Amino acid sequence: MRTDQRYEDIIRLLQVDAYFTLLKIPQPVEKDAVVHYLKEDGIIQKQDNGLYSITNLGAILFAKDLNEFTRLSRKAMRVIQYKGIN
Repeated sequence: MRTDQRYEDIIRLLQVDAYFTLLKIPQPVEKDAVVHYLKEDGIIQKQDNGLYSITNLGAILFAKDLNEFTRLSRKAMRVIQYKGIN
C-alpha cells in the first residue's frame, strides 16, 4: 500500500479515467465525488491524517506505472510469445 497520498498524487499515479470507463459512468468533475467512488470500491483508503493510501488492489488494477509502487513492481504482467502452434 502506498501511503500519504494527496488527491493530486492519486490522479497522477492511477488511471482514474479508465476506472470510470470500466464502470460505464461519467467521471465526476468534483474531486470529492471521485474520491468517494475510489474509496467505495477499495481502490484507496483514507488515513487518520487526512491523506489517502492507494491499496495494492488499486495499484495493480489502475497504476499508470507499476514501478511507482516498489513492493508491487515485480507483479507486472509479462507476455511470452512462443514460435509455432504448441
